[in-house]
Amino acid sequence: MVEEQALTLGQAFWREGFVALGNPKAILVFAAFFPQFVVSEAYAQSYTIIGLIFLVLEVGAILIYALLGRLAACSATLNLQWIQRASGIGMIVFGALLLLTQRPA
Repeated sequence: MVEEQALTLGQAFWREGFVALGNPKAILVFAAFFPQFVVSEAYAQSYTIIGLIFLVLEVGAILIYALLGRLAACSATLNLQWIQRASGIGMIVFGALLLLTQRPA
């Protein structure tokens, strides 16, 4: 069995950044949503400002995802047995609730 080394925060940040680059939603935001807020007299300048604000917010989101992913990975390796038990109990509870739910008339 090969042991995997834990990712550093920088590695996790860059990995998430590359995943975000491949996300087509960003292209849709730039193409469909942003033009509504662009001033036509200063098109290039306003589009650049909006784009930079979007990128700053995206970097913040990527940093949060990287931090949460690293925390989840560390927590999962330490508490995997309890996570599996809680997940199993949750599935049993939801299955029982689904079994007891009445169908609409």
